Amino acid sequence: MKNYKIVIIILVAAFIALAVQVFFGNFISARLATLPLVRSLNLYNPRAPIVVTNKETVRVSDANDAVETTNSLKSKIALVVYYDGTGADARVVPSGGAINWTSDGYFITTSAALAVANKTYAVILNNGDIFPITAVYKDTASSLVMLSTDAKGQATVEPIDGKDLRPAEKMLLVINAPAPNQTTYLESYLRSSVNSVSGQIFSSDRAQRSISLQSASPITPGQAVFNLNGRLVGMWDGSMVMASDAIRVFATDFFRNNKQVIRPGFGFNYKHLSISEARAVQLVSGAQVTDVVAGSPSAAGGLLKRDIITSVNGQKVTDEVLLETLLASITPGEVVTLGVTRNAEPIIVLVTPNILE
Repeated sequence: MKNYKIVIIILVAAFIALAVQVFFGNFISARLATLPLVRSLNLYNPRAPIVVTNKETVRVSDANDAVETTNSLKSKIALVVYYDGTGADARVVPSGGAINWTSDGYFITTSAALAVANKTYAVILNNGDIFPITAVYKDTASSLVMLSTDAKGQATVEPIDGKDLRPAEKMLLVINAPAPNQTTYLESYLRSSVNSVSGQIFSSDRAQRSISLQSASPITPGQAVFNLNGRLVGMWDGSMVMASDAIRVFATDFFRNNKQVIRPGFGFNYKHLSISEARAVQLVSGAQVTDVVAGSPSAAGGLLKRDIITSVNGQKVTDEVLLETLLASITPGEVVTLGVTRNAEPIIVLVTPNILE
């Protein structure tokens, strides 16, 4: 009789355990799997989805991220169009993309989006509102263009700092369609930042910071490139993707100069030193002058070929603080102090840049 009771107890316990597993097992497994010790030792692999606490984030898929990010960017970009024909027969023709830089009607695009001459241009917001372009300001150091309109209250883009980009990071090439509330995107991956390539020759008077993408190619001038967090990475200008750093410098200078494009002209070419080249001259980093334009402000200041520029007005030239960035921040007519290494000796060269035409 005693053995019979034990058997009954065992059967009842087994039944209860089975019921718990069937009705509550996945829940319990999921909860157990979130315990730090269990997760660190990889002791549990539940069949149920893991229950995520408020402090945890799980990415379901890049595809979902891409769609969500694109939807969030609709109101931050615009379409550049022109009118073909006159009067009631005029046809609206898309010519490129643009990014909303300010909330009071300023957009940035590229000159390739305005390539058709003798046309009246406008920007169309994602909601279908159309605003004639009232003024065009072309950059003298790049293909970037600032557009002025009467638009008000639009959302604006947030540029990423170039040093925060990582190779193989997924990118979205986003542009609005002519129809309201329609936005398309292409997926690509970041290959590299061109300005990080040692040996490439750069001009002191050109904004050349760009990024290289894998897989997809932008097809529309002014098409914006974003990462999955919705940060502006660059803009396709018809030949390359202008980096967000170059776009930011252009816009900052434009508004700092009372909405005028005033760029400094120095007149020299340079290349970034590789690690081995820098070590050979006992430097951490720097930019070596490869050519000085005759009659330029740099020539007048005494800058020479093979000089290594290590600082601008006391700010060191590094892989993160590029020479291009430091030079672009200078106001024409300002005396600039260049820290230079010449024949292994540190010297100072004073240059007064002119206004770049």
